[in-house]
Amino acid sequence: MKNYFLIILFISSITISYAQQSEFEKIYVNKKKSSISYSMKHPLHAWDAISNEVSSIILLDREKMDIKELAVVVKIASFDSKNSNRDSNTIEVTEALKFPNVSLSSTAISQRNDKLIVKGILKFHGVSKEITFEVKKEILKNEIKITGDFSILMTDFEIKPPTLLGISTDENIDLNFVVFY
Repeated sequence: MKNYFLIILFISSITISYAQQSEFEKIYVNKKKSSISYSMKHPLHAWDAISNEVSSIILLDREKMDIKELAVVVKIASFDSKNSNRDSNTIEVTEALKFPNVSLSSTAISQRNDKLIVKGILKFHGVSKEITFEVKKEILKNEIKITGDFSILMTDFEIKPPTLLGISTDENIDLNFVVFY
């Protein structure tokens, strides 16, 4: 048993040492320039809400300028639809007091020129779901800009679509993001 423990300790130290020598660099989001928004529809109207309180980090291969990993977190209560009643209803419907954040952690990223195919785990309303979506990557003078969009279904995350005048909204939540690193 003692030898088994020493082998695990040795392998762990090699892994940690390799990670520390890695050519990958952690780059944090530029919060002043980044945003995530969502759009929803009801038969009587449609609306958008935006959050400028995006927390994110990427692991970048500086030599190739390839993004190897990414993680994003945004608080549900930070979205502003310009209607406080709607925003408080969103907090209630998504149980944001119990599940305050939406998060995404990549599991694989493939790159083709300025396009990235991101596979990851989206955690929303206490439910984790694997998703895949495409983003555009731009290398600017002093930063990297990532833009994209994708849609999710509320019911996939165990959220009942809200109603207005007895009529439900669409199940779709369309997400759009512009993130600078």
